[in-house]
Amino acid sequence: MERKKETYINFSHICNWRWCLSSIMIYFVLLLVGWAYFVFTVFILFGFYLDITPVLTIVLSIFWHIFLLLQLTSYFKTIFVDPGFVPTNVNEVGTSETKQNGQTRYCEKCRNIKPDRAHHCRMCNRCVLKMDHHCPWVNNCVGFCNYKYFMCFLFWTTLLCCFLAIVTIPQMFHLDFDHQFGVRHIQIMVIFFVAIAFGLGLLLFWFTHLKLILSNKTTIESFEEQRSRKTNVYDLGGSANWREVFGNNVWLWFIPVFTSLGDGVSFPRNDNQNSYEEKSPVQLSDVESS
Repeated sequence: MERKKETYINFSHICNWRWCLSSIMIYFVLLLVGWAYFVFTVFILFGFYLDITPVLTIVLSIFWHIFLLLQLTSYFKTIFVDPGFVPTNVNEVGTSETKQNGQTRYCEKCRNIKPDRAHHCRMCNRCVLKMDHHCPWVNNCVGFCNYKYFMCFLFWTTLLCCFLAIVTIPQMFHLDFDHQFGVRHIQIMVIFFVAIAFGLGLLLFWFTHLKLILSNKTTIESFEEQRSRKTNVYDLGGSANWREVFGNNVWLWFIPVFTSLGDGVSFPRNDNQNSYEEKSPVQLSDVESS
């Protein structure tokens, strides 16, 4: 099976007022990261640790910037890497999923055959290969080509939040609530609790998607499975399912580079029958936000 190469979304797609207006959650994330960077470097690193031990300050700064670089790279790749356009040369021979009436899945809006596990997103107005969901936090679909980046973003953001909360704990015990308690102290306290809240929330979300990966299901397929009794014919076992998303190279599993296996159009199955049928393409397209 040929490995699909990543492509970036069309520049004209992001240089229009609709995309800019719908990217409000992206602006919020970037502002939050910028504020956290300011509080951590100015108030915590240089305002607290530097007076105690310069060596520890350097070590903490190195780890902080490595985590931040990996987090931001994963985030921007989730935003700007195309989740997977459905090619126009798809034919019925390469598809196994069918509608309830046995007919080949066909998208009337895109006027194209739907490959296995592909669905139409009404927000992006196109069909996406192995579509998982449309995420407002990245203003993009999460599909075959950027799912690994999405998981890397969750992983490194969770790690960054945990790192920030742990490093902030010593300074929390040194805050003077009786004298000289001002805006600086308030920001340190707020960033501490924000890091804990986001860290725990994202950790839970990451484990939710980890469970889906290990069973080789997308969010859409998970909802579909709850509404019907069909069998997941794409489950190849935990190890094979994991490698289908993260690749075979262990050292690149959590690095934001494309290592996913396959072409996004056809997928290995654990049986030889076409029993993985589509229940309702209209219902499936309604799964749009994380």
